[in-house]
Amino acid sequence: MKEKKKISFVRVAIWFFGLVILGTILSRVTSSVLTPVVETKYVSPGEIEYSIISDAIVVGDKNIPIYVCADVMVEEIYVTEGENICIGDKLLRVNTDELKALYLNKKIERKDMKMLYWYASEDERTADELKISMADNALDKMKLLIDQEGIVYATSGGVIAEVRQSIGNKTSNDAAFIITEEAQDYTLKINITEEQKENVQIGDKAVVQCGKISTKSEVKTVYADNSNSQNYIVEIKVSGETFHMGDSVLVNITHTSEKYDFVVPISAVYSDVSSSYVLVLKEKETMLGTEMVASKVLIKVGASNTEYVGIKSDGLSDKDKIIINSNKHIDAGDVVREK
Repeated sequence: MKEKKKISFVRVAIWFFGLVILGTILSRVTSSVLTPVVETKYVSPGEIEYSIISDAIVVGDKNIPIYVCADVMVEEIYVTEGENICIGDKLLRVNTDELKALYLNKKIERKDMKMLYWYASEDERTADELKISMADNALDKMKLLIDQEGIVYATSGGVIAEVRQSIGNKTSNDAAFIITEEAQDYTLKINITEEQKENVQIGDKAVVQCGKISTKSEVKTVYADNSNSQNYIVEIKVSGETFHMGDSVLVNITHTSEKYDFVVPISAVYSDVSSSYVLVLKEKETMLGTEMVASKVLIKVGASNTEYVGIKSDGLSDKDKIIINSNKHIDAGDVVREK
């Protein structure tokens, strides 16, 4: 009987320990399956780079008006807005018959001015002399235009900024064309939003590219856009030896923030109604042994771009591993498993 009791006790003991081992295995398997798997990264100090990429057109700063004598029919216009021109290029042609008739009338008016001049008082003569000089200047220009068969030629190279005359209409006293003159330097004007302005400062570096040509520059000024109260304009200078007026270029402006205690991926930052924080991987002793848990550390959020954010915190060190990703939702205090 004693032998049978002994055998029975051993069997019970074997079953008990077997169940304990099985329970431990099942617990471990269940924990392994249910425990969130996290990706971590050591924190480190650094700066945030913020980029604005925009298209722009190379424009000049000096505009030259081109005038044509008034009251003559325009028969041809040879240029369009945005077109590059050189000295001597044809701009427009007026009706030569009307031009000659106008020239003769202006000569008669000038002769009448001269006759009245001799009968004017001393004070009136000063004003008359100015009128006669202006008439002579206008006659000289009309005579030159007649000799050119009514064709107006460009006196400087550049880009046609505006065409203010049209075929079939008579010329007026206003400028017929506005030409933006070629120069040693050109200005790029980039429109930015109020939000983008927070990350752009005078002196920020810029790379300007047109096709295979690329050059470095910097932000010269930032000011409010008078035509849109919610926008701002950034100006950048480029060399006239590298780019030409009318060129379409790609501009990449880079702003570097102040140095932060730590720079982390945006995915690592959490927030609630009262604060921002990161979750740090910490060891914790439990009944099942040493486990890893997500520990909450408060932070102060700074500048950011599309990938990273600068943070400040007295509770972090460069030895801490922050959780930057997880396969499941996690909260502070949760047991996790490192990937």
